[in-house]
Amino acid sequence: MNKFSYYRPEIDGLRALAVIAVIFYHAEFSLFDLKLLTGGFIGVDIFFVISGYLITKIILNEIKITGKFSFINFYKRRARRILPALFFVILCSFPFAYYYLVPNFFVDYSKSIISSLGFVSNFYFWSLGYGYDQLQTVRFQPFLHTWSLSIEEQFYVFFPMFLIFISKYLKKYLTLIIITGLIASLIIADWGSQTHASFNFYILPTRGWELLAGSILANIEIKYGRNSSNILLSQIFPILGLFLIIHSLFFYNDEMFLPSFYTLSPIIGVCLILWFCNQNSLITKMFSNKYVVGLGLISYSLYLWHLPIFVLFSNVNITYLIVITFLLSIFSYFVIEKPFRKKFFKSKFYNLKTLIISSFIILLLNCMVIYKNGFYDSTRYPNIINEIIAKQIFVKSPAKIVNPKIDNPNKNNIYIAGDSHMYQLTRMLNVNPKIAEYDLYEFNFSGCYYIYDFDKIQKYSLKVQDYCNRETQAKRRKEFLSKENSILIMGGRLPVYISGERYDNGEGGKEQREWLTFKNSRNLTIAKGIRNSIIDLLNHDLKIILIYPVPPTGFHVHKKILDIYLWNKNNFEDVLKNKPITTSYENFMKYAEESLAVLDSIHHPNLYKIFPHKIFCDIKIKNRCITHDNKNILYKDNNHLSPIGVKIIEDLIIEKIYKIENK
Repeated sequence: MNKFSYYRPEIDGLRALAVIAVIFYHAEFSLFDLKLLTGGFIGVDIFFVISGYLITKIILNEIKITGKFSFINFYKRRARRILPALFFVILCSFPFAYYYLVPNFFVDYSKSIISSLGFVSNFYFWSLGYGYDQLQTVRFQPFLHTWSLSIEEQFYVFFPMFLIFISKYLKKYLTLIIITGLIASLIIADWGSQTHASFNFYILPTRGWELLAGSILANIEIKYGRNSSNILLSQIFPILGLFLIIHSLFFYNDEMFLPSFYTLSPIIGVCLILWFCNQNSLITKMFSNKYVVGLGLISYSLYLWHLPIFVLFSNVNITYLIVITFLLSIFSYFVIEKPFRKKFFKSKFYNLKTLIISSFIILLLNCMVIYKNGFYDSTRYPNIINEIIAKQIFVKSPAKIVNPKIDNPNKNNIYIAGDSHMYQLTRMLNVNPKIAEYDLYEFNFSGCYYIYDFDKIQKYSLKVQDYCNRETQAKRRKEFLSKENSILIMGGRLPVYISGERYDNGEGGKEQREWLTFKNSRNLTIAKGIRNSIIDLLNHDLKIILIYPVPPTGFHVHKKILDIYLWNKNNFEDVLKNKPITTSYENFMKYAEESLAVLDSIHHPNLYKIFPHKIFCDIKIKNRCITHDNKNILYKDNNHLSPIGVKIIEDLIIEKIYKIENK
């Protein structure tokens, strides 16, 4: 323990609880099909409170005892505590990442490592555009958990300077300033959880209040002493604190918008234990058990090792992986962690030179991976894997740019309107020779189905989205009706908008939560608004090609196929052919029931319908929806079609256009 802070074994007990919770969460243990510790991610929040408490205590005690504070010694201690084990785990993981990860994911891995070295991995993972729960299922991210280390290190950079300044010039207001900072950070976090959920999850300003909660305790303790002498309080409040923590571990889940006011419960629980525990309290005795303390001592190594092992060896029984995690953690604690802290200035190996050389090797290796595009060689992979590696997300359009400002009076218009599903279709149609006979205008916005007189709003803040509001929809309608003999191709993810929920395939594949919805000033339902919008256009003699919803999968199809390839390289094509990746048609029909009913209820001579669910589902395999054939992948993620999938829809659209022309 640091000389400016005395050892409290129950803190190591708390660390043990936190890391076990995180490991169980990532292991996804279930009992009778009921997932255990759905809120195990709260373990990271527990670590934040402990870190804030200990760091503040070290800084203020050093000032109190010596009258000064050494930034150099502080950052040396942090480097000795964090870097050796982190570098060791990274170096050990590299050869396995090279062997198991295909080039594009190997590049992602290397980028995450470099961002971890700079302690900005939280920003890197946020920039990938997925929430934490989705990154675990759509990408190979063995070091996803380092986002929390980056937050702590960012705190260690800024907080000591802040604390020293306040202690020197505004000492009597220190407690008030920290409390104010905590309240401000908590309010921002709660607001951000409802408006910018992913960004809110990953950044220090919205996590700072958890660290400051521990900091307040340390500051008050140093000024006034710790109030743990009352026997009754020291027994009751730690038990209450443990209850609050356990409750969050079992009853919270990754569908919740956190950190937010909901996170207060476990944070208060940690604070009650830190403040009221004394040597005679029941919780102290429980957390001071030598085996529990032992887990706490290796908790950092456990945290570092578990996710790379779980991700890189996902086909191995999870029980074996946990055993391996513990064995490697014990090894790295005694051979790497502990010696670097104890022998840093006395050993030829456990010194600053070793850390510098290690960081240089790690940086060099991963820069080489990025520069060489993951050492990609197309001859090493089957065609369907090469399709994934090449990242064929959209067909590149070498032809004209879709531009609604250009008008040719000799051509009829084709409009395309909808969300990102229709955007992909636009890219394809834009290079189709048949469409060259028309002026093609695009009115697609991500997540913005055409619903006249409706605003798209954030569910919690009720903020209207600038890109998808009544004004946007009015402009769309005006353009659609601006020229006679026009054709409108429209569609999108209608079940998301009507149900307000993203897709859960009922087989373990679940998309991110949905926090946007549509609202009408006259309180019309979304279903009614969609029906009215379509009928209105039809009655104005607009020809509409209506594309029904594409069945989502609930999982990232590329990731699913890569999972199969990584563990079946020698007979991959046979495995994929004999056990194709499919989803439940019945489950999709139940999810899309109301949406399909709305579209089915619309009948008009000007309406032409295309049914993707009848193309991709229940054709080759009974009651299943296909995601690929023997050579091609039909999806690019968990809901958007690949260029091959879009081409199938495109061909049907061309047929409908011919039918309209010859009517």
